[in-house]
Amino acid sequence: MDVTEALREVLDAAKQPKQFPSGAKPVALTGEALLRAINSKQVKGRAWHESLTPAQETVCRWIWETCAQHWEAWEKFEVGFLFDYNVNHELAMWVRIAHVFSEFLKRHPSVNKREVLGDLCRASAEAPMSGFKGSRAKELAELWKQGAPD
Repeated sequence: MDVTEALREVLDAAKQPKQFPSGAKPVALTGEALLRAINSKQVKGRAWHESLTPAQETVCRWIWETCAQHWEAWEKFEVGFLFDYNVNHELAMWVRIAHVFSEFLKRHPSVNKREVLGDLCRASAEAPMSGFKGSRAKELAELWKQGAPD
């Protein structure tokens, strides 16, 4: 699946109000997903999804290649989405993080990428405009306000 097409599908789905997935029940991971979960050492409960859709997986891979590779291994990053109730909403947040990360790196190519990504992850988990701290806070907050492209 083409990245642009996958991004459109995921971002369009994420525009819908957050809802607890109808009939969602925790699932026991099997096969490759189970191996990834075990290897990630972050399994604290059961996954809500057995796998990502092709569009979600494409977007997840794009995000990882754009920024998350500076944060954690692909398998750990990907399997984390299986534990989200609303995968598309979480992916949309990460698309915004990837966009801000890329724009910031264009301006500051020698910056510590892991630190910038850490700032963005913390800010996305808090109230984003108050979540940025330190010398780059103003610039990251400004880029965050601009948001991800449609």
